[in-house]
Amino acid sequence: MTAFRSITPRLGAVGVAAMACLLAFHAPAIAADTPPSLVARQDLPLHGKTILFTTPRNYAGKLGGLLIEHGARPVWMPTIVIEPMRDYAEFDRALTERDRYDWFAFTSRNGIEAFFSRLEALGLVAADFAGVKFAAIGNDARALEAGGIELAHVDFGGGIGIAYQEEPVVDIETYAAAILQATGKRSQSLWFEPGRYIVGEAGILVARVLTLKENEGKRFAVIDAAMNDLLRPALYDAWQRVSEVHQRDGARLSYDIVGPVCETGDFLAKGRSMCLAEGDLVAIHDAGAYGFVMSSNYNSRNRPAEVMVAGSDAQCVRERESIDDQLRLEHKFKR
Repeated sequence: MTAFRSITPRLGAVGVAAMACLLAFHAPAIAADTPPSLVARQDLPLHGKTILFTTPRNYAGKLGGLLIEHGARPVWMPTIVIEPMRDYAEFDRALTERDRYDWFAFTSRNGIEAFFSRLEALGLVAADFAGVKFAAIGNDARALEAGGIELAHVDFGGGIGIAYQEEPVVDIETYAAAILQATGKRSQSLWFEPGRYIVGEAGILVARVLTLKENEGKRFAVIDAAMNDLLRPALYDAWQRVSEVHQRDGARLSYDIVGPVCETGDFLAKGRSMCLAEGDLVAIHDAGAYGFVMSSNYNSRNRPAEVMVAGSDAQCVRERESIDDQLRLEHKFKR
C-alpha cells in the first residue's frame, strides 16, 4: 500500500469543563447514593473525580459512558424530563452531601435553575460550594456567575472550520474581535480548541490507482486507500478535494474514487473530473483533521505511514503498520 499522510502535530485541548458539559448521553440512571465502583487508570484526565451532571434522560447514558471512559465516577441527576421534576429528594441529598463531589456539570439552563432553587429551599448559598468545581455551556455560565459561582475560565470550544469545498473561511482576527466584544473585560482566561483550523488543511492522504473500471456507464478509480484510512466520506458523506499528483495529458473523465474494501460505502470521492491511468498517484486533500484519528484496521488493513514535511525536508514520523503489529496484542486462549 502506498498511501501516506503529510501532517503537522495533532493538538488536543479539551478542558475538563467542556468535556463534562458538551458531550451528550443515553442509559440507565445512576443513583446519587450509589456511585459506581470503578477502578480507572490513574493517567486518565478525570481519574477518581466524582461528577454530578444534569441532562435530559435520553442523553444521560452516553454522557455518563464518556465520563467513565475518561476515569470519572458520574452521577446523573434528572432535574428535568419533559418538565421540571416535582420531587427533588435525590438532588437535595446531593446538595447537602456536596463534599462527595468534585464537579457539578450542567448541560442546560433547567439544571441551573433547579440548583439555585434548591439552594434557597435548603437555606444554602453558593459560598457553601467552595470545594466544588462547576461547568456549564455558553450563556448558561452567565447564569452560574449571576448566582454567585465564580468562573475560573471560559471555554469557547472549537467550531472554527476550514474550506473543504469553497465554504466561507473564518477570518481569525474578525473572530477574535467578536469574542472580545461579547466577553468584555473579563478576568478569566479564555480557552479555545482550534485543532481542525490548525491541522485540517495540513494533511494529505496520498494513494495509488490500482485499477480503472466502468460499470453501467459509471467509471471507478480503485485506489489502495480505503474507508478505514479516511472515514469521513463514508461516515457522513463528507466532501474531500482530490487531485492528480502528476498531471498528464489526455481527456478528463468523471470518476468515483473508491477503495478496495468490499463495501458499498467504501468511497473517498464521487463524480470527480480527472485524467488517470493505473499506477498514478492521487492526493486527497484536507485530511489533517478527523483523518488518522478515525482510521482503523477494518478488514485487517494496515494503516499507512505518516510523513511530516517541513519545507524541503520530509521525515517519516510514524511507520507503516504490518500484520505483526496488528497481532502483537493478541494471545492464544489457553485451556
